[in-house]
Amino acid sequence: MDKNLNTLWETSSYPFNQVTIHLGHEYIDITDLLLCLQKVSLFLKKYFTDSKIYLNHDWHEHDGFINNSMVIKWNDYEKSLLDTQSLFDSRDGDDYVRITIYPENIGFILRYYISEEDDVNIGICGTFDLTIDKIYLNDISKLIESTGMQYFISYSKDYFDKNYSG
Repeated sequence: MDKNLNTLWETSSYPFNQVTIHLGHEYIDITDLLLCLQKVSLFLKKYFTDSKIYLNHDWHEHDGFINNSMVIKWNDYEKSLLDTQSLFDSRDGDDYVRITIYPENIGFILRYYISEEDDVNIGICGTFDLTIDKIYLNDISKLIESTGMQYFISYSKDYFDKNYSG
């Protein structure tokens, strides 16, 4: 997280007073993860295309380190979703450090994590979560259901509190 997101989380401010859709503690094959991220990202781009997009290497679940985010363009982020190799190459590389994408108005926080090739015995896999306003929950739920993935919905502040490792 960056300083701004961290402050919003600590104070239970928007969007941490909304919902987080996540896969629980499950990791899914990178091919399935790519499909989910592609569908969710297309949806998000539709509603947030005019906003600046920020990228952050999120250490919230690693050791809680706070760092800076950088401005990127949608098409820069979309390059990481071209195929499984692009997605794999976009990872941070440190354990439990997620790639985080969010717009300037923080209307969503999309985070994903890809394991290293030797982290698990089932091949390359990962997970993701999406923190978003409840008004989008029904549409996002349908999108994820269309991929066949099982997902969970949590109150965002609780989810981030539970997964904090700082």
